[in-house]
Amino acid sequence: MNKRLLTTAMAVLFGSGLLGALQGFQQPEWKQPGQHAVDTNAPHYLDYAWQQAISSIPQFSPPEAEKPAQQEEHPLQAVTIEDSLLIALVTDNPSSILIQAPDSSNPQSLQLGESWLADWVLHEIGKDFVVWHNTASDQFYTQFLFGVPTEANVESNNS
Repeated sequence: MNKRLLTTAMAVLFGSGLLGALQGFQQPEWKQPGQHAVDTNAPHYLDYAWQQAISSIPQFSPPEAEKPAQQEEHPLQAVTIEDSLLIALVTDNPSSILIQAPDSSNPQSLQLGESWLADWVLHEIGKDFVVWHNTASDQFYTQFLFGVPTEANVESNNS
């Protein structure tokens, strides 16, 4: 019985090997990479407008050409002392401040008597404020480090 089982198993293995070899001979010839044969007679059941389906989803649609922004003509506004941003106060000797001018991307350091805007000179450096003096009109402007001053800040400025 063992011989019969072994013979049957060997015949099945030999037959499947022979069929595999014959099937290998029926494959089309191998071509160089990139030279794949296209069967033009094959049914085109996969002809689906997938590009239209994908492009209808906003995430996959091609970006729309941006229209050039119409620049509204605004008269140029003059830069004032209020347009600057007070960044830091340095109370060492000599005292100085770091200020960001609206026309500059880098902060600049100023000491008493120096200026970043014509006619405005740094007059006083307090704990949380600076006082600017306009030499042309003899006006004073107080700029606070942390936004709008409270009554206590105004009083401490006067003392």
